[in-house]
Amino acid sequence: MLKINRETGVPTPRARTGRPRKTTEKEDRYQLRLCRNGRTKSANTLRTEWLRFTNIPVSRMLVNLRLIRVGYFARIPLKKLLLLQRHRQARMDWARKPLRWRPSHSQHVIFSDESRFLLCRIDGRIRVCKQQREAYNEDCIVPRVQAWGGGVTISGAFHHGGKCDLHIVAGNLDQYQYLQILV
Repeated sequence: MLKINRETGVPTPRARTGRPRKTTEKEDRYQLRLCRNGRTKSANTLRTEWLRFTNIPVSRMLVNLRLIRVGYFARIPLKKLLLLQRHRQARMDWARKPLRWRPSHSQHVIFSDESRFLLCRIDGRIRVCKQQREAYNEDCIVPRVQAWGGGVTISGAFHHGGKCDLHIVAGNLDQYQYLQILV
């Protein structure tokens, strides 16, 4: 390359080895724009939309590889609660209500908290590093229990006049058990 540059004075790239690119950089940018406009579209859908623009038949795998090259990977999306404008307004009203209280109002508020502790970890997120021949090794087996394995709920509360005792609740905490704890 340097020798050609010295002789001609113009840098010319060497011929590429291997299979030539099926798409240009401009077509790749268009595919990226399609992906950004529809994040939930499958690779097949992106491929058909790309085919309409470029008239070049490409495979689903090529679409995936182009997206991976620029850092787009198919992952499970996060979930959130759908809040309408009236829900947001109701939450803001609820949050601003204590700002209008007089000091005597705060004497009638009870602050409580409860925590649930599982006796066995059953969320399915435990991973084991093992080789194929170690499938039945004792270190590579995780014990499993039926019916969630049980748990304990601990609840407590405090208010202007003092605090309640710490309670351990067997089963689910409902409104009647909650009232018995506070009385």
